[in-house]
Amino acid sequence: MSMRLIVLSVVTLACGVIVVGAGVLNSGAVRNAGCPHDLSELEGRWVLDHVRGELEAPPPKEIWFSVGSTPSLVRIADGIRSAEVAIEWPGRLVFAAGQQFDPLLPRGATVAEVMTHFCPPVPAWDHLIFYPDGHTNAGPKSRVIVYERE
Repeated sequence: MSMRLIVLSVVTLACGVIVVGAGVLNSGAVRNAGCPHDLSELEGRWVLDHVRGELEAPPPKEIWFSVGSTPSLVRIADGIRSAEVAIEWPGRLVFAAGQQFDPLLPRGATVAEVMTHFCPPVPAWDHLIFYPDGHTNAGPKSRVIVYERE
């Protein structure tokens, strides 16, 4: 075999291994679906990945989670507004009455329903999903707002 064919074979094999490895990391075998329990799971910057469905207002391009004013509260900010929320299980971010955080918090609501998909080996592949219509209405046509950890 020529050297060129050997190099091409090795490169093809390496590409195949990378594709299979990425598929496993992005699968349910590694990615953990669940609900956030505390700040440690959400802390940091999240960047908008995609939106499914039509929303009245565009979602923030970025959101940040940080320590709130008390141990039971978490601060969420988008560069323009900020609010403090309590994280309740299963997957509920509870805002104080009257806070506005459209479209992550539906207008007039005090609870934003969320879900997480964590990928421990590659935290940059973590997802935080907001359900403006609620978990109970989640389906293939329900609206979702998905953020990726930066």
